[in-house]
Amino acid sequence: MDPAPVSYTHLDVYKRQGEYYTPRPLIRAIIRVIQPKIGERIYDGAVGSAGFLCESFDYLKAKGKLTTKDVTTLQTRTFYGKEKKSLAYVIAIMNMILHGIEAVSYTHLDVYKRQAYRTFALGLGPLV
Repeated sequence: MDPAPVSYTHLDVYKRQGEYYTPRPLIRAIIRVIQPKIGERIYDGAVGSAGFLCESFDYLKAKGKLTTKDVTTLQTRTFYGKEKKSLAYVIAIMNMILHGIEAVSYTHLDVYKRQAYRTFALGLGPLV
């Protein structure tokens, strides 16, 4: 895979104040490799626009016939994340709603100042 589409110059990174949004095709490829399963907790410590969480949700939802228990688990005990920036936090909430994620444990705080106190099966996030 050509790394050029996912890289930025130093000036670009400075202008974006360190924000980096992983391209959706790359997110989908990572999810296909990781192959998350219903019942695993998925965590993103720098949610951004919630690309990893939304794509994980779409992947799990598309796996076939889900039982009522599977849907409940998927909606209430699967997705967790944190985001520092206010605008990204709001965009992520909107994005998750539009993808059909009804409940997520998602907080607006700096992940580097507070640690996650839970254990997660999968940790997804930016590649920077």
